[in-house]
Amino acid sequence: MWFMVVYGLSMFLGGFFIWSLDNKYCTNLRRWRRNIGLPWGLFLEGHGWWHLMTGIGAYLYIIWGIWLRHCLNKRQDEYQLVWPHFWHFPEMHGKDKLKSGRELVAGNTKIPC
Repeated sequence: MWFMVVYGLSMFLGGFFIWSLDNKYCTNLRRWRRNIGLPWGLFLEGHGWWHLMTGIGAYLYIIWGIWLRHCLNKRQDEYQLVWPHFWHFPEMHGKDKLKSGRELVAGNTKIPC
């Protein structure tokens, strides 16, 4: 769970850092974007990266809060946190909603509280 907190916070703060750089070096970045052209110039859109990265950080925080609530209420056996790799989005699944014969796991192990 701590990895999810650190990962989400890093994404959020990283997005804010990129947006700050975009604000500071706006004139240079605009010139570079025009010179590079589409589609590669999109990678220099710091404000867009801010939206993307803060959205991912907020999502990770929400999933972490849901999982923490289930752990604190001693109901973690009724739910499963599925996060196969850190580059995927984690998901919460109710075990009663899972299809029989198919178990969802996170990296071949259940994630403990």
